[in-house]
Amino acid sequence: MTFFKPSGQGAIVLWPLVGSLNQLMAALALGVVSVYLFTKKIPTYYTLIPMIIILVLTLWSMQQSPKESVGPAEPGRTDLAGKRERSAYLAQ
Repeated sequence: MTFFKPSGQGAIVLWPLVGSLNQLMAALALGVVSVYLFTKKIPTYYTLIPMIIILVLTLWSMQQSPKESVGPAEPGRTDLAGKRERSAYLAQ
């Protein structure tokens, strides 16, 4: 993906994906800590609430702009949602 962008713009394309992965890893870490605290019979609300907030906001952000982070689909190819672009249907 980074090699297909001219003039070294590939890193700019990957940066939002790296940021999203970072937030998902934070939510995973909070989930692991929550499970550990639950097994030790310690209240988990102070790790579960931030985990849910981070997870929901990150997933919402990822689905709001998938084409901005990965790029628009080429005509005739499927985009991230598995739908063909309108121009591909009109060309047939």
